[in-house]
Amino acid sequence: MDFYKKRHSPNRRFHPKPQCFVIKAQCSPESKEEERCVLELKPFAVAPHLAFDKVAVGSSKTCTLFLHNPAELKQLVCIEKFPFEKGFQISDVEFSVPPLEEIGVEITWTPDKSIGCRETVLFKTSAGVRCQVFFHGTSHTPKKQVL
Repeated sequence: MDFYKKRHSPNRRFHPKPQCFVIKAQCSPESKEEERCVLELKPFAVAPHLAFDKVAVGSSKTCTLFLHNPAELKQLVCIEKFPFEKGFQISDVEFSVPPLEEIGVEITWTPDKSIGCRETVLFKTSAGVRCQVFFHGTSHTPKKQVL
Protein backbone atom coordinates (compact mmCIF):
# COMPACT_ATOMS: atom_id res chain seq x y z
CA MET A 1 0.00 0.00 0.00
CA ASP A 2 2.93 2.36 0.60
CA PHE A 3 3.77 2.26 -3.08
CA TYR A 4 0.32 3.50 -4.02
CA LYS A 5 0.46 6.35 -1.52
CA LYS A 6 3.86 7.52 -2.73
CA ARG A 7 2.88 7.39 -6.35
CA HIS A 8 -0.38 9.28 -5.98
CA SER A 9 0.50 11.70 -3.25
CA PRO A 10 -1.24 15.10 -3.28
CA ASN A 11 2.01 16.83 -4.22
CA ARG A 12 2.31 14.86 -7.45
CA ARG A 13 -1.18 15.43 -8.77
CA PHE A 14 -1.66 17.36 -11.95
CA HIS A 15 -2.25 21.03 -11.30
CA PRO A 16 -2.97 23.03 -14.44
CA LYS A 17 -1.09 26.28 -14.81
CA PRO A 18 -3.18 29.44 -14.84
CA GLN A 19 -3.83 30.56 -18.38
CA CYS A 20 -2.86 33.96 -19.63
CA PHE A 21 -4.43 35.53 -22.69
CA VAL A 22 -2.95 38.35 -24.72
CA ILE A 23 -5.27 40.66 -26.59
CA LYS A 24 -3.80 42.49 -29.55
CA ALA A 25 -5.45 45.43 -31.23
CA GLN A 26 -5.05 45.80 -34.96
CA CYS A 27 -4.38 49.26 -36.32
CA SER A 28 -6.66 50.68 -38.94
CA PRO A 29 -5.25 50.71 -42.50
CA GLU A 30 -5.04 54.51 -42.49
CA SER A 31 -2.72 54.61 -39.47
CA LYS A 32 -0.54 51.71 -40.57
CA GLU A 33 3.07 52.79 -40.35
CA GLU A 34 5.59 51.99 -43.05
CA GLU A 35 7.64 49.00 -41.96
CA ARG A 36 11.40 49.22 -42.22
CA CYS A 37 12.99 46.36 -44.10
CA VAL A 38 16.42 45.75 -42.52
CA LEU A 39 18.97 43.17 -43.66
CA GLU A 40 21.52 42.39 -40.96
CA LEU A 41 24.92 41.50 -42.41
CA LYS A 42 25.67 38.60 -40.07
CA PRO A 43 25.54 34.81 -40.32
CA PHE A 44 22.12 33.17 -39.93
CA ALA A 45 20.25 36.48 -40.10
CA VAL A 46 16.52 36.39 -40.74
CA ALA A 47 15.77 37.10 -44.39
CA PRO A 48 13.57 40.21 -44.67
CA HIS A 49 10.65 40.50 -47.08
CA LEU A 50 10.46 43.67 -49.17
CA ALA A 51 6.83 44.11 -50.27
CA PHE A 52 6.02 46.21 -53.32
CA ASP A 53 2.31 45.33 -53.05
CA LYS A 54 0.25 46.27 -56.13
CA VAL A 55 1.90 48.24 -58.94
CA ALA A 56 0.24 49.20 -62.22
CA VAL A 57 2.00 48.04 -65.39
CA GLY A 58 4.19 50.83 -66.74
CA SER A 59 4.37 52.71 -63.43
CA SER A 60 7.09 52.22 -60.84
CA LYS A 61 7.37 51.87 -57.08
CA THR A 62 10.47 52.45 -54.98
CA CYS A 63 11.16 50.75 -51.65
CA THR A 64 14.14 51.19 -49.35
CA LEU A 65 16.18 48.29 -48.04
CA PHE A 66 18.43 49.08 -45.08
CA LEU A 67 21.72 47.19 -44.76
CA HIS A 68 22.82 47.02 -41.09
CA ASN A 69 26.41 46.18 -40.20
CA PRO A 70 26.58 44.76 -36.63
CA ALA A 71 30.35 44.16 -36.89
CA GLU A 72 33.06 46.55 -35.74
CA LEU A 73 34.72 46.49 -39.16
CA LYS A 74 33.66 48.11 -42.42
CA GLN A 75 32.01 45.60 -44.74
CA LEU A 76 31.86 45.64 -48.50
CA VAL A 77 28.63 44.19 -49.85
CA CYS A 78 28.12 43.01 -53.42
CA ILE A 79 25.03 41.62 -55.12
CA GLU A 80 25.35 38.01 -56.29
CA LYS A 81 21.84 37.56 -57.71
CA PHE A 82 19.39 40.31 -58.66
CA PRO A 83 16.24 40.06 -60.87
CA PHE A 84 17.05 42.80 -63.41
CA GLU A 85 15.06 40.89 -66.08
CA LYS A 86 11.83 41.22 -64.02
CA GLY A 87 12.01 45.03 -64.04
CA PHE A 88 13.82 45.59 -60.73
CA GLN A 89 16.48 48.29 -60.63
CA ILE A 90 19.12 49.21 -58.06
CA SER A 91 21.54 52.12 -58.10
CA ASP A 92 24.75 50.16 -57.36
CA VAL A 93 25.85 46.55 -57.21
CA GLU A 94 28.53 47.17 -54.55
CA PHE A 95 28.12 49.01 -51.25
CA SER A 96 30.36 49.96 -48.36
CA VAL A 97 28.67 49.76 -44.95
CA PRO A 98 30.46 51.53 -42.05
CA PRO A 99 30.93 49.64 -38.76
CA LEU A 100 27.91 49.51 -36.43
CA GLU A 101 25.82 51.60 -38.85
CA GLU A 102 23.28 51.08 -41.59
CA ILE A 103 22.76 52.47 -45.07
CA GLY A 104 19.63 52.71 -47.17
CA VAL A 105 19.48 51.26 -50.67
CA GLU A 106 16.60 52.22 -52.95
CA ILE A 107 15.12 49.48 -55.12
CA THR A 108 12.68 50.35 -57.89
CA TRP A 109 10.27 47.99 -59.60
CA THR A 110 8.80 48.89 -62.99
CA PRO A 111 6.77 45.90 -64.23
CA ASP A 112 6.30 45.52 -67.99
CA LYS A 113 3.53 42.91 -67.83
CA SER A 114 0.84 41.78 -65.41
CA ILE A 115 2.44 39.20 -63.09
CA GLY A 116 2.77 38.13 -59.50
CA CYS A 117 6.40 38.28 -58.47
CA ARG A 118 8.40 36.52 -55.74
CA GLU A 119 12.14 36.91 -56.16
CA THR A 120 15.17 36.09 -54.04
CA VAL A 121 18.11 38.50 -53.98
CA LEU A 122 21.50 37.33 -52.72
CA PHE A 123 24.11 39.57 -51.11
CA LYS A 124 27.69 38.62 -50.20
CA THR A 125 29.80 40.55 -47.69
CA SER A 126 33.56 40.93 -47.48
CA ALA A 127 33.43 38.80 -44.32
CA GLY A 128 32.18 35.87 -46.42
CA VAL A 129 28.58 36.04 -45.19
CA ARG A 130 25.80 35.43 -47.69
CA CYS A 131 22.43 37.03 -46.97
CA GLN A 132 19.16 36.97 -48.84
CA VAL A 133 16.14 39.22 -49.24
CA PHE A 134 12.75 38.30 -50.68
CA PHE A 135 10.91 40.69 -53.02
CA HIS A 136 7.12 40.38 -53.30
CA GLY A 137 4.84 42.27 -55.62
CA THR A 138 1.86 42.08 -57.93
CA SER A 139 1.52 44.05 -61.11
CA HIS A 140 -1.81 44.68 -62.79
CA THR A 141 -3.00 46.39 -65.93
CA PRO A 142 -5.01 49.52 -65.17
CA LYS A 143 -8.64 49.30 -66.23
CA LYS A 144 -9.55 51.51 -69.15
CA GLN A 145 -12.32 53.97 -68.48
CA VAL A 146 -15.20 53.82 -70.93
CA LEU A 147 -16.82 57.16 -71.71
